[in-house]
Amino acid sequence: MVSYNDRITQLRKLYPEKAFIFYDNISRTYLSGFHSSEERDGILIITPKSALFFIDSRYIEAAKKEIKHIKMVEVQSYISVFKDTTDILKADNVQEVFIDGNRISLNLYRSIKKSLKGVKLKSKDNILNPLRLIKDEHEIANITKAVGITEKAFYKTIEIIKPGISESDLAAELEYQMKKFGGLGPGFESIVLFGARTSLPHGVPQHDVFCREKEVILMDFGVDYNHYTSDVTRTFFLGEPTKKMKEVYLAVLRANQKVFDKIKIGMTFKKVDSIARNEIEKAGYGDKFIHSLGHGIGLEIHEPPFLSSKTKRGHLEAGMTFTDEPGIYLKNEFGVRLEDDIYLTETGPILLTSGIKKDLLIL
Repeated sequence: MVSYNDRITQLRKLYPEKAFIFYDNISRTYLSGFHSSEERDGILIITPKSALFFIDSRYIEAAKKEIKHIKMVEVQSYISVFKDTTDILKADNVQEVFIDGNRISLNLYRSIKKSLKGVKLKSKDNILNPLRLIKDEHEIANITKAVGITEKAFYKTIEIIKPGISESDLAAELEYQMKKFGGLGPGFESIVLFGARTSLPHGVPQHDVFCREKEVILMDFGVDYNHYTSDVTRTFFLGEPTKKMKEVYLAVLRANQKVFDKIKIGMTFKKVDSIARNEIEKAGYGDKFIHSLGHGIGLEIHEPPFLSSKTKRGHLEAGMTFTDEPGIYLKNEFGVRLEDDIYLTETGPILLTSGIKKDLLIL
């Protein structure tokens, strides 16, 4: 069972004598367990001595069921909260309050700053990143469950693939299966591409693009389970692939596997990226690997750590979860990407997506 009190305690230790205003769903969910349907519905204020959650009448009943460790305050208007906040902050001897500049608009920041009288408001980017970077057991359990639903949805969905089905219809079936097997829905907009369009790393499924015989198919998808997400990509074939398709597929598979085999605690993010990049360069497709190797997953589909050749700082630590997704993209021909979810432990990496096989799949 997750302890949100422990998370708040860790936050206070990280920033002694500071107070915080959290106005975004991700931060509120991480610290309270409550997720509202709209980004700005709910304000969480944490001081060195107290924690208060301001919520309107639409959510109060649901919030009370989820939140046991924070004082609930029902409000009519969120605008009025900040006028009352000054007295709360002063009562706890707070001189400075942080708000995450990456998760709030400039206009809203100015409005809050204007409302706080006698207390300094300071924008600080990525306040919770040092805590969220390392996943606890509760988070790993949710991500693992999301991966399990992903696996079931994938294998059920590919049963209906045949010539004539459209990209958008297949994507719709995939997302239906996610919900049917227990997910809240897709963790992000699903990517389902056929043929030459598989060379588009972030292509959008189209209703007028249809599957053909001897087709390459790429599916990049994830499940939202309890607000945590999985992220998987598989490339496979309807009918026998060409020699070149097999060659490219196996090059990507080798790069993907080599990353898993070599990663270890202490390795820099840039080094992890280079493991896959070097393997693809050996195959002669170095300039066709056009994105970073991977990224963290959790409450967000893209969060730290970022495994990239452009990342200058940072190294792998036990408790991190991230993707391993090398790819080769040949414009106007086809593309191949294989993406796994990895959990790094003190004893080595665990492949969370091991149930979704990567052997050359021909339907």
